[in-house]
Amino acid sequence: MKKVLLFGGSFDPIHNAHLVLARHAYQELKVDKCYFIIAKNPRWKHPDTTPEERLDMLKLALQDYKEFEISLIEFNSNSDPTYTYDTIVELNKIEQNKYYYLIGSDQEQLLHKWYKIDELSKLVQFVVFKRFGYPLDEDNLKKYHCEVLKSEEFDISSTNIRKLKQINSPLKVLNYIAEHELYYVKFIKQYITDKRLKHSFSVASLAYEIAQVNLIDPNKAYLAGLLHDIAKQTPLERSLQILFDNYQDVTKSVGEWAYHQFVGAFIAEKEFEIEDKNILHAICYHATGIDNMSELDKVIYCADKLDPLRGWDSTKLIEKCKKDINQGFISVLKENIIFFKKKNIDYKNNYTLKCLSYYLDRKDYE
Repeated sequence: MKKVLLFGGSFDPIHNAHLVLARHAYQELKVDKCYFIIAKNPRWKHPDTTPEERLDMLKLALQDYKEFEISLIEFNSNSDPTYTYDTIVELNKIEQNKYYYLIGSDQEQLLHKWYKIDELSKLVQFVVFKRFGYPLDEDNLKKYHCEVLKSEEFDISSTNIRKLKQINSPLKVLNYIAEHELYYVKFIKQYITDKRLKHSFSVASLAYEIAQVNLIDPNKAYLAGLLHDIAKQTPLERSLQILFDNYQDVTKSVGEWAYHQFVGAFIAEKEFEIEDKNILHAICYHATGIDNMSELDKVIYCADKLDPLRGWDSTKLIEKCKKDINQGFISVLKENIIFFKKKNIDYKNNYTLKCLSYYLDRKDYE
């Protein structure tokens, strides 16, 4: 008899914590197989996407995990909703196995409400992972003979990803969300044009790649890249009001071309409810640069300048940034000065000069 781990859910969308926890359970329980069971019609949820879209994202997320497979037993079911008890009964008809069913502590709290839970608890071994904000229900643990997974407590949820509170899915999934304009994309489209949106997606994807190989949080890089130009189409009158209320010295220091970085940081914080100060700082100085930049700041600055959609061959500079963001950033700075001079653009504002004097020799930018 084989040991089989089952991980059911709506996966709307699949995220990194799903993958980490599944792998942890796979290894701790020493199972032979692990199946992700995607629910076509979840009992307590109303997905924002179609079942087909959720399945597509799940397939993309699992491409690099040979130990994981997808079961379509609920996806192909005509039942509405589908019940785990019925799923296990059907699986046992196909093959008798020792089944482990992986759930979060949020669902463990509700086990007593599950359909035919007494019968189900005799057919599977429930394995519970702890979720931030959902303490274990000790009565349910004992009554349904649950085993608690020895894993860290995660504060990641599909809900937060849909609302753009977190970006914590594999890049392939994030690119799918962008391409199909799912979840938060509809909100972003209220602020910028389709052309600017494509640029933002491209910058976000590139920022993710550069950050990941430099051991910088790629999820923060993607989110900062996604919102870096969120104020690009903000009317001048509103921009000036935001600057007057929050950044009074800006209009004296830079031209209108850079207003959007400051206004963008404001909109990201106040209207998209981004709380991470590092992300906001990266947005705030992505156009001009500043002295003493963090590595995340450098990633967003470079990804914006090197976006392949800009129409010039930035391949070599991208590779430099992937090899070493600090050295790559210096190269991008120098290249940007050449561009400014060639286009006769006045780049000598307070912020850019602080950046240049901090990182370059005077001869490189005067």
